[in-house]
Amino acid sequence: MTQFPVGLKRALRSDGLILDEPLRKDSCADCSALIGRNVDIEVPYRRSDGTSPREIARHAGIAKGLQAEIAALGASGPILELGAANFQTSLHLAHAMPDAQITALEPSPESLPQTSEIDIRVGTLADVSFATPFAVVYANHVLEHIADPKEFLAQIATILAPDGHVLLSCPSGLVPSHELLFSDHLYHFTPTAMAAVATGSGLWLRDSKPTPWEPFSRLFHFTRTPVPDSAPPPTAVAALYAHRVRYLMQWSQADGRLCQAMSGSPILFGGGEFSQLIRAYLPKLWSRITCIIVDDLEGVRTFDKPVFRTSEVDLRGRDIVVGLHPMSSEAVTERLLGLGAASVLSPIGMPENDQCT
Repeated sequence: MTQFPVGLKRALRSDGLILDEPLRKDSCADCSALIGRNVDIEVPYRRSDGTSPREIARHAGIAKGLQAEIAALGASGPILELGAANFQTSLHLAHAMPDAQITALEPSPESLPQTSEIDIRVGTLADVSFATPFAVVYANHVLEHIADPKEFLAQIATILAPDGHVLLSCPSGLVPSHELLFSDHLYHFTPTAMAAVATGSGLWLRDSKPTPWEPFSRLFHFTRTPVPDSAPPPTAVAALYAHRVRYLMQWSQADGRLCQAMSGSPILFGGGEFSQLIRAYLPKLWSRITCIIVDDLEGVRTFDKPVFRTSEVDLRGRDIVVGLHPMSSEAVTERLLGLGAASVLSPIGMPENDQCT
């Protein structure tokens, strides 16, 4: 392992907590996995209850994608979600699959829905037991937070039916994106790295692909039986390393670039994850931002700036920073310019296409 040149003087946890230390990642020269090395801060996560319109749409999209994957596998039988957080994904999956027996496990729930549609369990895999094995086990953006992923896979293997399937979605290790910027993302797996982690766990990596319901994530499919010729293609280690460096350099240079491009006191559009990245990694720009504007106040994350509806603020002649993922920025930019904004800029461009396998 070698220390990866991140170049950011602070670190951000995925719930918005800023750490007063540089963001640290180590890089594996063999499989290109990145491993987070920041100190684990024992502060409870500030998670959403999943009931804002944006979150409802997100969980519905995940459930729809999972339903399609389960149907394509021809799997039938009990289903388990690991790291269910606010349980909204499993609830949406229960709506889509009313005949399915769905269990949702979460060690630190934000809230406990009063429902009989799913079997809610509080704890970890080490804390609970199940009467029957599962046909499908899935987790969405959980594995990157697990300190010992091999042990996690081994625990899943003990509760999986012999012909069962495991579907784990986590940030893609092949496509550098904003997911690299969170201190609590302890691992960024390439398919090669994931196959190595699974070795000896009782699970075999059958295949992987871009996650259908979430950009810049990868869906890893495991079974309890090995599959001939299922080894992932080798990772172009040097190319991926350079790919990541270029992406992170954009973030390290964005503060000076945007401060130079914008006069006066800009406004920030967006009250979610990307705006928290701007707060953590663009401190000079953040100090100049007067307020945040959003289209919907529900689900806005925690900031030390006032937040208004877009319709409440006169944007004529103002510079605006877009705190949204680049995939969503183009349409918003056109709308804000149409409302009279002098300029609309984003801190980062679209990640490059995956060319590392």
